[in-house]
Amino acid sequence: MRIICINLDRSPQRWAFMTGQFHALGVEVERLAAIDGAANVPAWLAPEFAASHQLTSGEVACYASHLVAAQMVVGQGLPHVVVLEDDVTLDPDFPLACREAIDNAPAGWDCIHLSGVVKRSVVAVQNLLNGRTLVRYSRMPLNAAAYILSNSGARKLLTPAPRRCPYDVDLRHAWLANLNVLGVHPAPARQTNNFQSDIGHFQPAPSSPGPFSEVYLEWWTARSLGLTVYARARLANIANSVRRRIERSGKRNVAVLRLRNSGVARLASPDTTAKGSRYGTSATM
Repeated sequence: MRIICINLDRSPQRWAFMTGQFHALGVEVERLAAIDGAANVPAWLAPEFAASHQLTSGEVACYASHLVAAQMVVGQGLPHVVVLEDDVTLDPDFPLACREAIDNAPAGWDCIHLSGVVKRSVVAVQNLLNGRTLVRYSRMPLNAAAYILSNSGARKLLTPAPRRCPYDVDLRHAWLANLNVLGVHPAPARQTNNFQSDIGHFQPAPSSPGPFSEVYLEWWTARSLGLTVYARARLANIANSVRRRIERSGKRNVAVLRLRNSGVARLASPDTTAKGSRYGTSATM
């Protein structure tokens, strides 16, 4: 299992933080030198950022660094790679969670999220060890700190396109590249607040490709989950929102939708017309 960690040359403290975790977990990780500033974006990527006026120099460089990681996957013919940013805390079973997710992912997967705060219901695809579950999302998490990228996913991400949103926002808008996305829940990695951001947010960046794309998102999600599962997920999300308002609580209960029997969901990829199935819900944190 190949693991790479994106790290700026001028951030040795972050690299020390990550290598301490790697040593404790007994894993070998390859450091990928992050691009430092928009002016240093590789020539083969520069045209794609020509219209990224609302992104900071750091956001452009961050996005380009992740695309360089994707190019490594394609260029070296790797089946998949674990991509980490240099400010994530890894759980003790992180390597196991990665291997289990890869081994149990359905054919045709592109990206498996390993981090991110989940705020909406998820649909179980396969039970994993240590109480984790391989899932699909009813609402994609906004995070790119830790994920597994397949060769097919890397090729999709590298398709030339204008890059107007930050990388984590575009990754959330998976339908734009028709990415087949899954995730591990609960996530085995999370971003830490121990470091000041190297990206900078001096002006508001776009958070959506536009209203039409948001409408398409709902259709794309319904197709990938199946209409019955999509409807149950939406109802679970509404119920959670109502509960929080009544209780005046900021605490979120993430509903994990499972088959009524002991099985798990076998869902179609977004490239295939999905049929609905009968699901129940179980509230987990």
